[in-house]
Amino acid sequence: MSRFWCVGDWGLSNEYQQRLVPLLSSVDSDSSTFLKKEKSTILALGDNFYNDGVDSIQDSAWVSVWWEPLQSHLMRRWVACLGNHDYHQNPDAQVQFSLAYPESLWHMPRRYFLYTEERNGVITYLLVLDTVSLCPQTSIRFAHVHPHHLQNPDTQWTWIEKTLYDLNEKRKKSPQPINIMLMGHYPIFSNGHHGDTPELILLWKMMKEYKVQAYLFGHDHTAVLEVKENILLVGSSAISYTYPTFGSVVQLSDISPKHSFYYYHPLHSVWSIDVFPSSFSLSTSSFVLQTNLWSLESKTSKPFPLFQKTFHFP
Repeated sequence: MSRFWCVGDWGLSNEYQQRLVPLLSSVDSDSSTFLKKEKSTILALGDNFYNDGVDSIQDSAWVSVWWEPLQSHLMRRWVACLGNHDYHQNPDAQVQFSLAYPESLWHMPRRYFLYTEERNGVITYLLVLDTVSLCPQTSIRFAHVHPHHLQNPDTQWTWIEKTLYDLNEKRKKSPQPINIMLMGHYPIFSNGHHGDTPELILLWKMMKEYKVQAYLFGHDHTAVLEVKENILLVGSSAISYTYPTFGSVVQLSDISPKHSFYYYHPLHSVWSIDVFPSSFSLSTSSFVLQTNLWSLESKTSKPFPLFQKTFHFP
C-alpha cells in the first residue's frame, strides 16, 4: 500500500505545522500491515516557504521552516510543487536544492515532472505540475509574482497531454492496476477563498479524456473533498493557517450526478490518501483510494480521522 500525505500551504513554522510530526509518525506507526520496509510519501502542494519562498539553496528557511521542525524527525520523501508564494524570490532554488541534496529527500527535479511509486502491485503515476507558470493570468494578480519568473505555459501543456496519453495507453496494456493522479497548487474548481481557476479548465478536459483518478491541490487554506464526474478533487491546504472568513461547521452534501459529493472542513487539518489493490473485485486492474482527514488541532495521543471515504476504481 502507498500512503500519500497531502500537505499544502505548510511553510509557516507555527504550532499547527509542527503537529505534522507527531500526527504523521503516530498514524504511520499505527498501521499494522503498512510500511514495514518503506515510509509514506509527503506531497508538498505549494506555498512551501512563507511569505516569500527561498532565494537560494543556502536560504536559512531550509533549516528553520523545513529541516529542523519537520524533516529531521520525519525523514520521508517530499514530492513538491511550487505555489505562488514560492515565486516571490527564486522558484528554481527549490529545484536546485533537490539536485544538490538528494539525501535530504526533497524531491523537485524540475518545475514539473512525473513521479512514480509502485507498492503492493499498484503503480501510481503522479504528474507534479507548476500551476503558477501554467496559469499566468491568474498568477500575475498575486503580489510579488514576477512575470519574468514564469515559464512558457505552452511547453508544459504539451508535456501534460503527451504524458497523460502515454500513461493511459500503458494502462490499457498493463497486467497491474495503474492509478494516475495530478497535483498542483491552484484548484481547478473552488468554493473557497480564491475561487475557480479558469485557466485550468483545459486540464480538467484532459483529466476526463485520459481517465485520471484524482487532482490534489492547495491554495485555499481549507480541507476539501469533491467528486466531479468520477474524478476526486482533494484540497489539502489548512496547515499553517486557515482563512477566518469560513464558518466553523462541517458541510457534507450530495449535489448532482456530475457533482456527486462535496465535503469541506475549515479548521487546521490534513488529508492522507492510501492506495491499495481491491479485495472485492475479480478484475486485476481494480484498486482503492481511501481518503482520511486528520485534525491538527487535536492533542490526543491516539489520532483518529475526522472523516473517511473510500473510492473504488475502475
